[in-house]
Amino acid sequence: MEPATAQSDERFLEDDFLFVSGVSLPFMGICIGLAFAGVFPKFWFWTFSYAWQYAINIPVTEGLGYLMSFVRTRFVLFIGFGILSAAGLVLGLRHAPDRKRIAFVLLLFAFSFLGTVPGFNFFPHYFVLMLPATALMAGMAAEFICARRTGLAKIILPIFPFAVLAFNVWLQWTVFLKPPPQALSRIIYGTNPFVEAIVVGDYIREHAGRDARVAVIGSEPEIYFYGRRHSGQRLHLCLSVDGKPALCRDNAARDDQRDRVGKPEFIVMVSNSDSWGIRKSSDMEILEWAGKYIAEHFECVGLVNSLPGTEPN
Repeated sequence: MEPATAQSDERFLEDDFLFVSGVSLPFMGICIGLAFAGVFPKFWFWTFSYAWQYAINIPVTEGLGYLMSFVRTRFVLFIGFGILSAAGLVLGLRHAPDRKRIAFVLLLFAFSFLGTVPGFNFFPHYFVLMLPATALMAGMAAEFICARRTGLAKIILPIFPFAVLAFNVWLQWTVFLKPPPQALSRIIYGTNPFVEAIVVGDYIREHAGRDARVAVIGSEPEIYFYGRRHSGQRLHLCLSVDGKPALCRDNAARDDQRDRVGKPEFIVMVSNSDSWGIRKSSDMEILEWAGKYIAEHFECVGLVNSLPGTEPN
C-alpha cells in the first residue's frame, strides 16, 4: 500500500504544479507585456485597486438592506419554486441513493449565492449565477414529487409543479405578450434611461460630423453605439459616483480637468440617479465639476425627458 500511496501523492503534487503554472504563467506574461508597454500602473488600478474599493465600499448592513429589498420585490416570483424545491428535496432525503445528488445541488446553490455577495450591491442580474442551481433544485423536486406517490397523491402531486409554472407565466404575462421595446424596458428596468439613450444617439448621428467626438458623463456608453461616434474621453463609462473619493482623485490628478472629457463636439450629461447609482455616501465632485465645465464651454441644444408610460421627447 505504501508505494501506491507515495505514487498517488507524487501525482497529486505534479497535477497541482501544472495547475498553478497554467494559471500563473499567462498572468505573469500579461503583466510583463503591460509593463513594457508602460501601462502597468493603469492596469493594476482598474483590475485590482478599483475592484477592491468597489468590493468593500458598501457596509454589510447596507448590503443586507439591498438584499432584503430584492427579495421583497421578487418574492411572489420565487415563492412557488421555493415551496416546490423544499417539498421535493425533503421527499428526496428519505431515499438514500438521492442524498448525494441533493447534497451536490445544495452546495452548488450555496456557492452560487456567494457569487452574488462581493460588493454587497445585489443587483438583479447578479442572481443569474443562481439560475442553474435553482433549475436543478426545482427539476429534482418535481422528479421526487412525481415518482413517490400512492393513492390520491398519485393524482394531486404531479399537478403541483405545473401549477407553479403556470402561476409564474401568469404573473409575467404582460412581458410574454411582447409589448413594444420601450414599454418592456420600462417594465423591467424602471427609470433607467435606456429608451432615452436611443433618442440621444439618433440626434448625435444626425447632427454631429462623421469624425466628431462625443463625451457621455454618466453610465450610458450605449449612446456611442447608437450615435455611431467615438468617445472623446479617456473613460467611456462613469459607473457610479460611489467609491473612495481619495482613490479616484489620486488617479484623476494626472490629467487636467479639460482632459477628462477630451475636446468633444457634443457632451451628453446624464441626470438620472439610477444611471449614477447615487447613495448617501456618494462623492458628488464629478457632477459639480461637470456642471461648471459644461456651462463655461458648451451650449444646450437639447433636453430629453420622459414620464412613465410616455415616449421620450
